[in-house]
This record gives sequence, C-alpha cells and structure tokens, in this order.
Amino acid sequence: MRKIFLLAALFVSLHVSSQVEVKSGLIVGSGSGSLYDAKFKPSSDMNEINYKAPDAALGYRFRLQPSGKRFFYEVDILAGLKRFDHARYVGLFSKDNESSLIPLDVYKHNYFHLTLGASWNYRFVDKWYAGVGINPTLYAAKGRKHDNRLTGYSFDIPAVLKLGYDFGCVDVSFNYAYGFSNISQSDYITKARLRNWQVQFFIPF
Repeated sequence: MRKIFLLAALFVSLHVSSQVEVKSGLIVGSGSGSLYDAKFKPSSDMNEINYKAPDAALGYRFRLQPSGKRFFYEVDILAGLKRFDHARYVGLFSKDNESSLIPLDVYKHNYFHLTLGASWNYRFVDKWYAGVGINPTLYAAKGRKHDNRLTGYSFDIPAVLKLGYDFGCVDVSFNYAYGFSNISQSDYITKARLRNWQVQFFIPF
C-alpha cells in the first residue's frame, strides 16, 4: 500500500512539473514610502512632521508559469531595511509677521523587515504584465536617535499592486504596497500605517 501511495505521489508530481514552468532567482529592490493616518501622543508637542522612508530589499523569487496560460504566480522571500526620519518643528514669527518653521529635533528610526509575498499576475500585452497580491511582513524597529537597541516588533499584511516588463534576462516591476495595520514603534507616535512603492529587479538563474 505504501509503495502504491509513493508511486501515485511521484506520478502526480511529474504531471504537475510537466504542466508548470518554474523560474527562480534573485530579487533586488529599492524605493520609498510614507506614513499615513498618524496619531501623536498629546505630550509629544508635534507641530509638523516630515516623513522620509527610503528602503532597500534583497531576496529570492519563485515564479510558476502554467503551460499555455497568460497568468502566472510568484512567491517572494525578502529581507530589507526602511528608514524613517521624523522632524519636529516650532513656528517662529519675524518682525514683519512672517512665520518660519525651525526644526527642534529629528527622530530617526530604522525598520528591519522580513516579507513573505505572494501574487497572481497576468500578461496582457506581449511581455507586459500586471498583478495583485499580499505581502505579510514582520517589522523590527531599531531605536530612536543614537540608541541602537530594538524597540519593538509589529506585523502587517499590505495589499500589493504590480506592473512589470519581462526582458528575459531580467524582469523589472513597479510595486505599490498599501498597509492596514499600525506599525509604529515610537515614543511620540501612537499609530501609523505605511504606504510604500518599490522598483524590483528579478534576475532568474
């Protein structure tokens, strides 16, 4: 009975592999983003905030292309770093009653992230394709200012939209992710969600 089961499993795996082309390779990504829906602690005395969120990521991708179909699936494993600079300002008035903003302090946070993404994609014109997916992501925040300790962890499952072009030796895609969960690990922000865009280069080998 066990031999029959193993033979059946082998037959199914061979049949599936003949129907699906699998590509895999390196992903390199870079982009930026912003925090939105932010809420501040009353004691933080925030007058205005500037958000800068450059990021970089490195990972591995598996692409599954069913034979004879225009759609395909992708599974990504990514590790990366996002940086947020938050500037606190105070308003000053000159003799001519003109206001200006002077930065009082700049808070720097680094967010390490580990992402396991999945997407469904469709080739609509030649080598152009579009896709939708989700990116379950674990964030680890690194301390404020010159403090190097990890300050906390957060988890989010952003929705992702993709537009890409497959050159063959390299695939280039524009990815936009919209987060839904609070990822803030800050002393002065009680809530913040993340929107992020990234250009990714997929190099199969």
